[in-house]
Order: sequence, then C-alpha cells, then structure tokens
Amino acid sequence: MTNETLASTLKVYSRALLRTMEILADEGIFVEVEEGKFASNPVSQLLESGKMRERVIVWFEKDLPVARDILYTITTGEPAFEHVHGMGFYEYCSQNADFNHDFDSMMTDYTRKFANEFVPSYDFSDYKVIVDVGGSVGMLLAAILKANPHTRGKLFDRLAAIEEAGKFLRQEGVLDRCELVPGSYFDSAPPGADLYILKWVLPDLVDETFLRVMRNIRKGMNANSKLLLVDTVMPRGNKPSPARHLDLNMMIIGSRGGIRSESEIRDLSSRAGLSVRKAIPITPLFTVFELYPT
Repeated sequence: MTNETLASTLKVYSRALLRTMEILADEGIFVEVEEGKFASNPVSQLLESGKMRERVIVWFEKDLPVARDILYTITTGEPAFEHVHGMGFYEYCSQNADFNHDFDSMMTDYTRKFANEFVPSYDFSDYKVIVDVGGSVGMLLAAILKANPHTRGKLFDRLAAIEEAGKFLRQEGVLDRCELVPGSYFDSAPPGADLYILKWVLPDLVDETFLRVMRNIRKGMNANSKLLLVDTVMPRGNKPSPARHLDLNMMIIGSRGGIRSESEIRDLSSRAGLSVRKAIPITPLFTVFELYPT
C-alpha cells in the first residue's frame, strides 16, 4: 500500500506516518518496495498474528506506561500500576475484557512453550491421576494427557476458568479423561491423586499465603504422591538472567511475593511439609521442583 492510502485508512498525518514507516522498514519491520509504498514482511506478519500480537499489546499498551512510574515502586515498595490506574492489576483485568483476553492469551502461550519443552522430556507414565492445581484452561494438563493416553486428569481452578477449560479440553480431545473441579487453592485441593502440579504461583504470593496453598495441597496428597512445583528461580551471583527483569516488572505491576532463589523455595517447601528431591531446569524462565511429603 502507498503511504497516502495507509494514512487515509488510519486517519493520520501522512508525512509523520511516512517517516514512521521508513524507520520501521530500516529496522526490518515492513519493507519499502518502492518509494512511499510499503508491504508486510515475516517480522510484521509475526507481530500482527497469533500470541505475539497479544504479548505486544500487554507489554507496550499497559506495562510500558506503568514502567515510566518506576520510581514510585522503588520509593514506596508499592505497585506503580495501582498508582497509575487507581486499581490493582487483576481488578483492571476484570473491568477490561479485551485486555484480560490478551493477557490470558499471553500467559497461555508461555505455558504452551513450557509444555512443548517439558512434557516430551518427563516420564508421566506411572501416574494414574494428575491434578493441575490452578491450571487455568488446562493447557499443560492437556499436553500431558495427549502424551499419556492411559492417564486421567483433574483440572482444579476457579469456576470461570473451569467453564473456559471445558471448551479447550474438548477441542484438544482429552475432556473424556479430565474431571473439571471448581474451587480455590486458598481453601483446599482435590485429594488422593498420584501427581499434583502447581505452576507459576509463587511470585504472586507472600510467604504465608504461599504456605497456605502448599499446605492445602499437602493435605490432599497420599504418602506416595508427588508435587511438581514449576516456577522461576532467582539466580545467585552477578549472572545475566531474565528472572531479574521479570521480578522487577512484576513488582511494578503488583506482585507481592517476588521471584525466590532455589534455597528460599526449598525452605518454604520444607515449612509446608514437603521435601525437594530434585530441581530440573527446563527453560530460562522455568525450573521444575519435585516435592514429596515429609
């Protein structure tokens, strides 16, 4: 399309758009096929499609403006998000359906990438019943069930997530092997499963709240049950890590617990009556801890 056509379609100032498009083309986003005429390329197509689009919307439309208020968080320890928007992050999500959809889609995409790395490399064959605690729509559980046709699952989450999960799990062809259990991990967890999974919950929770969740899971476990705790680990020493960037960003947005070190995770697990026997790094963001009742 020519710049004039784009400007007319978007109802923007033509010369400013032209310079913007030229700069983007210089950076490899779009291509200028002739003077003043632009076309999509693989990079721009990626940005406008699928989960990458939703990730860009979440980070740049909301997180970037909030991040400009970083000094508020550094000075007070309180979330800049609340300072900018006058409400907490999850309250904002509940009142803005489009943004909430984009955020959920972004988080589901993180889970999909983790599942693609983790599920083929981990042996789930000995577990007859697996409970995904707080598993949202069941992305991880679906991947496990599809790879292990003799395993059954239980998806445990709030009612709104369970209703969406039913559609997703049916689409994935595993709903007939998955029980949908509404509830809150702040109150309980389904009893008697062979394996429990708790993914990326720790950063949102202060220690005492996280211990409450872990103890609820511990109550439901048998002597031979196992818990897989999937989380981000803060490395020790001055080594580059995405965990530091993520922790600061989550602090600005509203995370109260933060990303812990491996020793902190082991200590919290012990206080909840669980022992970490193995820590398995899967991706730069995710490590899987194998926990057993003590």
